[in-house]
Amino acid sequence: MHAAPMYIAETAPTPIRGQLISLKEFFIVIGIVAGYALGSLLVDTVAGWRYMFGISSPVAVIMGIGMWWLPASPRWLLLRAIQGKGDLQNLKDTAISSLCRLQGPTFHDSASQQVDEIMAELSYIGVENEVTFVEMFRG
Repeated sequence: MHAAPMYIAETAPTPIRGQLISLKEFFIVIGIVAGYALGSLLVDTVAGWRYMFGISSPVAVIMGIGMWWLPASPRWLLLRAIQGKGDLQNLKDTAISSLCRLQGPTFHDSASQQVDEIMAELSYIGVENEVTFVEMFRG
């Protein structure tokens, strides 16, 4: 539940990022309501909780299998490159191909520019700046 919004935030295009995260939360709530409704139908059934798990297990398996096709987050790949946990050029190329896979072939021309922007943002990680308490509440 907590990794999915972060993955969406790192991989989704800016114009639809909020919509995708809201849609994810919507489906979680729908799943909770459906589980409650099914549970209320099976409340008088002996060992009815087993049916609830049995019905939800295929969905969980499908989601687990589907996660294997998700590419790595380009931001995570580039953070590994900055931290020295791999070859810089190889990780940049992997991040570019990951962006192209996530955003479609039409973004292939701008993918290297996006990777450079992410690298510039990540280069500030670890730079310590003195921040006052009041600055935390500024826009």
